[in-house]
Amino acid sequence: KIREYLSILIASSAYAVAIALSYTGLQSEIVKTLKITIIAAFIIFGIKEIIRILFSFMTKIHAEFVFWLPGAVIACISGWLGNTMNAVSFIIEFKDKHFSHEKMTKIKYLVTIMAFLAGAVFFVINLVHPAKLYQMIMATATTSSMAEMIPVKPLAGKDFSEWKKWLWILTTIVMTVLYVLMNFVI
Repeated sequence: KIREYLSILIASSAYAVAIALSYTGLQSEIVKTLKITIIAAFIIFGIKEIIRILFSFMTKIHAEFVFWLPGAVIACISGWLGNTMNAVSFIIEFKDKHFSHEKMTKIKYLVTIMAFLAGAVFFVINLVHPAKLYQMIMATATTSSMAEMIPVKPLAGKDFSEWKKWLWILTTIVMTVLYVLMNFVI
């Protein structure tokens, strides 16, 4: 749907602004960083949503990507303060005859994990061949995945914690340790 594609473009652009702000603040370098970060955000958001759409299609679950303006504002403010830690979108499920909360939660979980793992791969690639684009892809993938783990509606973490609390706790601990190492230590 056109509105979904527009939502993905707007959300990824807003997240790119938040990531760029977290790296440069409001300095003159923000325009250069934003150009790279927009590419990174389009890549991560695009891949995440293609995977989600494919999984939704395979399970016949109707779900839609929705841009979340309050989340985008919080993400940009937190980015300006030094670390982007909020989601700029959420997935709305249409509860028809094919809907299964468990299947939809599994899809969200797999997409979140795959995005975080992609961030970890780009972290390693950036260590071997440093490039601003690799760094921005890593930052976008890991921060957006970490934000999804927050157990507050409309974020997916709420569904994860209700679905399998032990898995949500374990995943959150592992992701948090790796997130801190990749974004702040190494």
